[in-house]
Amino acid sequence: MECNDLTKRESEMLLNVLRKYADSKKPVSSSTIFEMTLNKLSPSTIRMILNNLEKKGYLRKEHISSGRVPTDKAYKFFAETALKKLSLLELKDSVNKSDKEVQDIRCLARDFASKLSEKNRSISFATSPSFIEAKLKLCEFYPLIDGRIVLFLVSNNGRVFEKIIEPKQRYSFETLRIFSNYITHNFKGYSFREMRNHLNFQILKEREKIEEWVLNAFSLISPVLDEIPIDVDLFLSGIEWLVDIPELTQNSLKEILEAIEKKEKLLNLIDLIMKNGRESAIVLGEEIPAALKDCPVAIISVSYGSEISGKGVIGLIGYKAMKYDETLLDLFSSALILTRASIYNSIVGGEKSV
Repeated sequence: MECNDLTKRESEMLLNVLRKYADSKKPVSSSTIFEMTLNKLSPSTIRMILNNLEKKGYLRKEHISSGRVPTDKAYKFFAETALKKLSLLELKDSVNKSDKEVQDIRCLARDFASKLSEKNRSISFATSPSFIEAKLKLCEFYPLIDGRIVLFLVSNNGRVFEKIIEPKQRYSFETLRIFSNYITHNFKGYSFREMRNHLNFQILKEREKIEEWVLNAFSLISPVLDEIPIDVDLFLSGIEWLVDIPELTQNSLKEILEAIEKKEKLLNLIDLIMKNGRESAIVLGEEIPAALKDCPVAIISVSYGSEISGKGVIGLIGYKAMKYDETLLDLFSSALILTRASIYNSIVGGEKSV
């Protein structure tokens, strides 16, 4: 894999240095590279290539007699190279070998976040699609003995929102069945946000055109739609791995903890990284949002899901000297499995949750 200013041999040696440093967290010497190349290159050739990499800004020496350590420019090269080399065949094999059963997408996202954190010794995060953006599969009204009504809204990815309503008048089981069938038939496939906007508009602007029984059905469900939370579920795992990051000062540790301590802050950070609908993002060095700009970390985010099931994000916050090829394969494989599960649940999962 060649970069704009790197020869093939320089690229290969830089990747060797990056992988070795990710393992040892110690400066890499020319003698170490000589051993890694199995005597294929002479010591003088190795020193020449390392000098070139240093001049081009990919490596640096902590002092004159030390080995070399990667710069942010090198980590960016590693990340971009790994992303370009990521094999779709590899990903498909990884997904096909997964023994995950289709289940609640929130549980699956939380499970993947936990396992990714443990395997990569990093902080992991995952969001599940917001319920307000999910699409209606089924609406059911059920009367209680005391005149109250239980409303069930089932999304196409199998999630259920339940609410007890205290209506101004009593409704029979038969009437509520008519309400249920009407709402389901006319709004199936609408997102709950779209339903809310549409019903509120009809109640406010077109109530004279609507039959009274339809208006009664709308008046029952409309306030409930206003109560559906907009927030997404956020799962975070592995904060304890921060202690494994070298170069982490007390000040940068404080900045990381402050950036992730509150759900809103971390969600804002993810939104900044995934701006403009990006499907994936790798940020480090000067690209990291201001809150973590001086921290020796890299943030990788990958989106999953679809327009049918809603979108979520899974990612890692870890030491920038990571093995990006292995980490990216883990993240993209997880995202593919989550996408498959969320779409499957969107199509057939509703029946399982009613």
